[in-house]
Amino acid sequence: MWRRVVLGILSFGLSCSESRTSPTASKQQPNARCIPGPGFAQTVRITSSKGDRATVRVGEALTLYATRRSGPWKLVSAAIDGECAWPHHPPVVEREVAGNLSWELTPPGLGEFDHDNPGQNATRTVTFSAPGTFELKGTSAVWCLPRYPSNSIYITVEK
Repeated sequence: MWRRVVLGILSFGLSCSESRTSPTASKQQPNARCIPGPGFAQTVRITSSKGDRATVRVGEALTLYATRRSGPWKLVSAAIDGECAWPHHPPVVEREVAGNLSWELTPPGLGEFDHDNPGQNATRTVTFSAPGTFELKGTSAVWCLPRYPSNSIYITVEK
């Protein structure tokens, strides 16, 4: 019985994270904002439609996927929300954010990324103009947070 009551209170009471500014805050108030909490971090994980070690041909589009995790988030009053505040709780896990990342290709200059995706949280494709082996990384590009790099994936491009 107590377990159900505690779980109900916790699921109802959490807004931005486990750390709230007030013990009486049971839900996010209209004048409250979420900011990165103590120990905030993001992780970005990328992969492709052919895995983390893909092989494609020159001119073949390779679909890229990305997932981003972030937190913890902290609820604060709007009066102290600062420059990095969200009006509601950002998702802890965001799927399909490849279209929302900055991409780095090593060696540079031989891959072209599509930039025509209609939504910011979408897949991305890359097409290579020459054979070789390439390292690809994504970076979370949130305007008010540090840039968080992803894992690397490797693409072998054949003629």
